[in-house]
Amino acid sequence: VSQSRYTIEWTWVSGDNAVNTIGIYSGAMKPGARQGAVGWTDASGNLWIFSGNGFASYGSGVSITSGFLNDVWTFNVSTLRWTFIRGETTINPSGSPVAREGAASWIGNDGRFWMMGGLTQNGRINDLWTFNPSTNGWSYLKGCTCFDQRGNYGDVKVSSFSNVPGARQDAISFTDQSGNLWLFGGRIVTGN
Repeated sequence: VSQSRYTIEWTWVSGDNAVNTIGIYSGAMKPGARQGAVGWTDASGNLWIFSGNGFASYGSGVSITSGFLNDVWTFNVSTLRWTFIRGETTINPSGSPVAREGAASWIGNDGRFWMMGGLTQNGRINDLWTFNPSTNGWSYLKGCTCFDQRGNYGDVKVSSFSNVPGARQDAISFTDQSGNLWLFGGRIVTGN
């Protein structure tokens, strides 16, 4: 039996060792516990996350409950610190992009973060957004801001401006060497 040349070990870098922790949006910042967030890595190797279903901050007398989030965070791998970039500090906010979990995401050739769809408190969506880390700004590009829209698929292997993937969550996405997006599956709305 030969020895592997890789050592498989985990190192705890940051975060709580408790469940259901809330986010801290000022001072010693940290995002709250969440699931279904999307993330990416920028050109400097720093980590970014957006959204998910989890815990935001709360005020005096407010119980700790979870819900959909639309906050953007970055984690500096050199300083090992989180920074809150933008978004709401509460659950189920009405901000833009709408709070969600399970969106498809990818990095464009220009370093921008792209995101499509997900599950919101009102249903699945198929909106397409891009986030520019140099301006910390979101831009809405295409898709419906309505809920549970069915897709318009057109003809197989024929592109068209009228083609639109249906609303979905938990799809798999990746880009090829030319920067084209490939989207597969997910939980979609079915029926007439």
